[in-house]
Amino acid sequence: MWKSVLLFVAVLLLPIAVLLGGYSRGDSSLAGAKQASLTGLWRTAGPSAYLVVPSDERPQGKKVDHDDLDLVERHVQLEFQLTERPNGVLVGKNTWTAYDDDGKRLFGGDEPMLGGRDRDRAVLVETVDKENGTVQVVFELAADGPDKLVGIGYQTGSSELIAIKFELVRQGR
Repeated sequence: MWKSVLLFVAVLLLPIAVLLGGYSRGDSSLAGAKQASLTGLWRTAGPSAYLVVPSDERPQGKKVDHDDLDLVERHVQLEFQLTERPNGVLVGKNTWTAYDDDGKRLFGGDEPMLGGRDRDRAVLVETVDKENGTVQVVFELAADGPDKLVGIGYQTGSSELIAIKFELVRQGR
């Protein structure tokens, strides 16, 4: 009988032990990683497609069907250089390059960014670059492991709407 009771208790405790063991080793998030900070250099593995309302200065891109908006698809390579302060505030720079469908460089820039992180999520905002006529973009990021961030970027403050989905990989770790 004792063997049956011990077997029953073992069967009940095994799933709990497995779950707790996973937490003690750390999960796939930044919060569970040894280096939870976002400080460092993050790059897209390759160009990510994005949609944008074209401007007179920048009409390039592949036309995208939409009932109410004139949209084009372009591709962008992103590089975020970030420093996370102890209170979770982020400062950094986004160095980006836009490409056409053939991989030809269209334009690019360096934009300062500010933001913050809370656990596995972060939000960064670029400044408006009036000299180059680029729009202000908001980036929402989520951890997908200690060395990978998935994100969306969007702009809502002008007629040049933009939407992008991308992944960033930590460099040089």
